[in-house]
Amino acid sequence: MVSRDPETRHSSIGDSSTLRRQYLENELRRVQEQMVDVDRLTISSSRMSLAVPGENEVRDLEELLKVARDRNTMLMRRIDELERQMQSAWALGLSDEPPPGYSSL
Repeated sequence: MVSRDPETRHSSIGDSSTLRRQYLENELRRVQEQMVDVDRLTISSSRMSLAVPGENEVRDLEELLKVARDRNTMLMRRIDELERQMQSAWALGLSDEPPPGYSSL
């Protein structure tokens, strides 16, 4: 049941908006923490390839870098999606229809 009292309704919208935005912000931080520092990984792998100049090791390092870059690309897409969702009517408490991929909080 929706409250007809404007004060209560406004407070309820504010509460749900705050919870939803916190949820999205936490998810955003979690995804950002998963990002791989590819520059640091490149430097480390360069040092390793100098120490171990075998052809197989170099290919393994190149594959590791490719996987890290691909993962970062996927994570950046997720970050962009979360940033868009933070501006959604749902996150702002203007709608109870969650963004695709989310269940109601």
